[in-house]
Amino acid sequence: MLAALSADIMALMKPAVELLLDLMGGKGLAPAGSLNWEELHAAARSHGLAPWLYSQLKTEDKAAVPPGVMQALRMDYMATASRNMIVYRDLKVLLNTFAEAGVAVILLKGVYLADAIYGSLALRPMGDIDLLVRQGDLKTAGALMTQLGYQPLNPYDAENEDWKQHLPSFSKPGALPVEIHWTIMDPEVFELPPAELAGLWQRAREVKVNGLPALTLSAEDMFLHLCLHISSHHQFVVGLNHLLDLQLVMRREPDLDWKALAQRARIWGGANGLYLTLRVLREVLGVDVPTQALALLNPGRDVDDLLEWAVNKLIGGAREGPSSRVVKLAGEENLGSRARIIWSRLFPAREELAYHYHADPSSWKINLFYFVRIKDMLARYGMTGWRILRGDPEVAGPALREKQLREFLQH
Repeated sequence: MLAALSADIMALMKPAVELLLDLMGGKGLAPAGSLNWEELHAAARSHGLAPWLYSQLKTEDKAAVPPGVMQALRMDYMATASRNMIVYRDLKVLLNTFAEAGVAVILLKGVYLADAIYGSLALRPMGDIDLLVRQGDLKTAGALMTQLGYQPLNPYDAENEDWKQHLPSFSKPGALPVEIHWTIMDPEVFELPPAELAGLWQRAREVKVNGLPALTLSAEDMFLHLCLHISSHHQFVVGLNHLLDLQLVMRREPDLDWKALAQRARIWGGANGLYLTLRVLREVLGVDVPTQALALLNPGRDVDDLLEWAVNKLIGGAREGPSSRVVKLAGEENLGSRARIIWSRLFPAREELAYHYHADPSSWKINLFYFVRIKDMLARYGMTGWRILRGDPEVAGPALREKQLREFLQH
């Protein structure tokens, strides 16, 4: 594990994270030694793996695990099972309502994975319900959500949302937020051709999820979507549970068409994101990634530096990467360009301001939020921006590495 990575990355790994990775990689529970079990529990929670860890430790020698830790993990396991039972209860209502209105729905990510891939509602925590509809059905889908008692996080115009990946999150008391997508890639970064959007629906599979008839993406589309969600969308600032998702999908779908995956990744604009995610799977978890897959996706350059940075973000404590504007600021040397970046972040368009502060962009009150914006930006990024402007290598160095990663992932 991690044989190709530097000693610096290895040194950053806490014993608790290393044990999690060993268990994910199929190794048994190593002798506890000086392992801090409370730290292991905290790491598992942080990475969305606490219920899964409980299921793994149940098969180990119970004497090796402190009873208090085992009980805490069991509570996480039961809480996830309880929440997910409510999720699938709500999902049944959503699917029935959409079907009655003639709106086709494809299940995305956790709401499909928890039952179909993990095989148990107790193992895979979910933060929201992600559903894919056709772009022409966005307006109807939004109206149906309101009809079911959900409220959008922000005001929106469903007929003018094609620049976004999904409608604003819908929420209601006692339910997980629901995101209604019309595409699976961020149009501001990668715009899927109409033929590819249609292909998602043509290749979709009929499945049963927790006994509910539903549609989900084809095996290749699902795997690629999950990989690009980790890499191109979140730049590897995700929990290790996302790597476990991929590992389990590969086990359940052993006949993935890697040639089709590589071709599709290039069309989607995510070939490098897929390649780097596969390298992370191989180096971090020891997953047997086919040599053919890596050869088909080879970017034609050495990526060990980017691989180390990605792994650092995953397991080295970098739980939040530099923002895109901080990255851009660090990459600019021209004073005028830097001033324009700072100005654009302090005084964004009214629509963007309304999105961030859940306000009505047509109201005069939106102007008051510019004062709030300035205060928030200075509090969050003021010191970092100042250190970048001064050329502080401790800040500028990571920001430049992040810039290199993001530029690589855009192809």
